[in-house]
Amino acid sequence: MHSYGRILLLVSCLAMVPLAAQPPADYQRLGRDILKELIETDTTHSSGSTTIAAERLATRLVAAGFPKSDVVVVRGTDKGAET
Repeated sequence: MHSYGRILLLVSCLAMVPLAAQPPADYQRLGRDILKELIETDTTHSSGSTTIAAERLATRLVAAGFPKSDVVVVRGTDKGAET
C-alpha cells in the first residue's frame, strides 16, 4: 500500500510541471499516458518492481525539464531494484 502512495506523490509532482503552452486536450493525453504507463508497470510485491515505476516517472520528470540532479530514485529491496 505504501508504494501506491509514493507513486501518487510522484504523479502529483508531474502535475506541477509548467505546461502552460499546451491546450487542455494535451494535458488530458499526457495524464492518460502517465497513468497508462504506471498501470501497465508491474509493481506487485511478488513479481514486480516499484523501482521500475519510479525510474519511468523520473525519466518523465527530466524530459519535462526538471534538472537531473533534482530527480532522485531511491532504490528499495524489491526484485527489480538494482544494487
